[in-house]
Parts: sequence; structure tokens; C-alpha cells
Amino acid sequence: MQFPIPSNYNRFTITVGLKAHRDTTLVIVCYDPTHRNTHYCRRKAHLAKGEQRTLSIPLPVTPKKLVLAIYDKNTKQSEHLDIMGVDVIPMESPKLWVGDAQRRYVDFAIQFAQKAGHTPLGFYDSKNHEFLIQYLNAITDQ
Repeated sequence: MQFPIPSNYNRFTITVGLKAHRDTTLVIVCYDPTHRNTHYCRRKAHLAKGEQRTLSIPLPVTPKKLVLAIYDKNTKQSEHLDIMGVDVIPMESPKLWVGDAQRRYVDFAIQFAQKAGHTPLGFYDSKNHEFLIQYLNAITDQ
């Protein structure tokens, strides 16, 4: 099952109520449908036959549009599963004691991470040329 969520870059927690009709391993994925390789969450959860559970998925960073997908790991379907409810609960911004430079770096790093799955390798510079990331296909140092 897929649930479109108009996230609009907001912070929130998704809660999902689930009930399994048989033993199953679920895959829960939150992704940006407008770009490939943009998983904001990718989890597995095992539910026994008849088990009911509520999962919480905190998402402190989101894209403009988000899709929540839930399916059985083996069949890629969700016919043996009842979704009891999907709720979006706003998340407060954290109160961080960091300086302006750290805050600017975090903003730059988040913007880069949101594009990393669909951009070519190379150097990525912040707008004011304060920070630089060399994007490689593998981590080359400790």
C-alpha cells in the first residue's frame, strides 16, 4: 500500500497501526516520489499472525512530497495486512545550542544529502563557498 503525504519540508512523526493476518515481514519505506534513490526511512518489521502493532516513524527532514509504502518483504503485496490508521504528528524543532557556522553547515549537509541519491559524483560547494563536500562513490579515508 502507498500513502502520499504532502510533507512540504515539515518535521513530523508518522504513526501507522498495523494488523497481520499471517506471519509476515514488512518493509516500510518513506521516499520522495519525484527523485530516485531518496529514501528518508527504510525499515523492516516482523508481525506474527493476528498481531497488532503501532509503528512510529520520526522524520526530522522531509521533501516537498513524500510517499509511505508498506508491503510484505516476500510478495511485495499487502493483502495479508490491515492498516488500522496512518497519522501525521507535527514534530517540534530541536533546541540546539550551536553557533551560526554549525547551523549553516547542518543546513548545507541536509540539502546535499537530499540530492546525493540522484546527482553525479564531484565537488559540491555551499552558496557562500564556506563548505565543500567531495562526493565519491566510496569513503576513502577513516
